[in-house]
Amino acid sequence: MDWWLLLILWLGGWLVIILLNVLNRAVSGTDYVIENIENELVKDGNNLFATGLVYFLGNLLCLFADLSVLHWILFVVGVAFCALPVLSLIPMAFDTFRMFKRYWLSFFGAVVCDVIPLVMALNIYFMYIR
Repeated sequence: MDWWLLLILWLGGWLVIILLNVLNRAVSGTDYVIENIENELVKDGNNLFATGLVYFLGNLLCLFADLSVLHWILFVVGVAFCALPVLSLIPMAFDTFRMFKRYWLSFFGAVVCDVIPLVMALNIYFMYIR
């Protein structure tokens, strides 16, 4: 992906999490559930913004610096930091479907928060290494 597509992916995912939070507030329910989901969505949004910024800067660094060692280091470190959060989505999916129906908003926010940095890390491999 080009750098502007990564920017759209990163900031678009961040806006999706914000819209999920607005949707959470629009749907009626108990205050405890609404606040719990809102707290999780705010955490996911903040995490996505911070990690997306780091991965975006890493992709820009690969674009301007033609050092294969740097590309490999950024790729390996990026995927290493993304692997555990993505794998933690599997048990979260089972818990989401067993619990209240409204927790799917929080689960979808977590998927967006965890998958976008992984895509940005894999972009280093497909654009600069391969």
